[in-house]
Amino acid sequence: MHPYSRYLRILFIFICLVSFGYHSTAKEYIRVGTASITGSYYPFGNFICKILNDYNASVDKDKRIICSVQTTPGTIYNKHAMLSKNMEFAIIQNDLIYTEYRNHPDSPLRVVFGLHKEALNLATRSNTDINVFDDVFGGKINTGVPGTGTRYALNNLLREKGWEKSDFSVYAQLRNAEQTQALCDSKIDLIADFVAIPSAVLKEALVTCGIRVVKLGDYFVSHVVDKYPYYEKFIIPVGTYDNSEPISTISVRAMFVTHKDEDEEMVYQVTKNALENLRILQSSHGVFKTIKVNDLLDINHLPYDIHPGACRYYKEKGYKVANCD
Repeated sequence: MHPYSRYLRILFIFICLVSFGYHSTAKEYIRVGTASITGSYYPFGNFICKILNDYNASVDKDKRIICSVQTTPGTIYNKHAMLSKNMEFAIIQNDLIYTEYRNHPDSPLRVVFGLHKEALNLATRSNTDINVFDDVFGGKINTGVPGTGTRYALNNLLREKGWEKSDFSVYAQLRNAEQTQALCDSKIDLIADFVAIPSAVLKEALVTCGIRVVKLGDYFVSHVVDKYPYYEKFIIPVGTYDNSEPISTISVRAMFVTHKDEDEEMVYQVTKNALENLRILQSSHGVFKTIKVNDLLDINHLPYDIHPGACRYYKEKGYKVANCD
């Protein structure tokens, strides 16, 4: 036999092993889209990867789920990454999911479970004349960077008021990390953060230069909640930001989402291991300190499409979840 023929045979066998043998024992690799490392999304992503690492230690190599956490600009970015299959899981606010379903009834986004409520936090410097959202008209505001839930929500509210970019003397698009200094330097008069309370941004501004929480106004809150089914009324308690009275605002829900094409067994294991290890989640961030299974399953008020892998677990446990029947 010619020596080159032998080498070609060995190469052929190696290619066959790679093509067939490795695929039969392939692990699942998943990426979890979160947001910046300073919020609550990133600790949740770490929680998912931690519980999957524990799961991997108890199963055969071919059943392991290898997990990595991805920092991102925020919820809008996460939605587009999921739609383009650049992530296997992500956290997305429910207003974006609802709008996606309404505009694209065949959307591939699938909910796994819900997370915490996130409120719209608005504040100004304590020495301005701004008390309610209407007082902002004509002034200097920051709407946040594209790709964030804050930017999306503020644009909604501005449209409801009939206001446009040209109605403001300053219409900034600053990152969260830039808001406090800009407010304290009087470059802007309104900062916003659509997150679980308390907002780290507002807390920092409170210490740096003093702030006053800006009210949306009870009538306006009722109006947008009645018009948009994904918004809920939310009360920021007294003392959260040294406020002497409760503040009425709006909130959405953060949702843990996957793609319809993701493997059912894999999504089942992610769901099962997450819901059966809530003590680890509760210790990961203050937002999750009191979270319960019922909180995660409180997803029946909107017509979400639930992934079959998640539904399989819910049915096994006897949990009543809409769209899993």
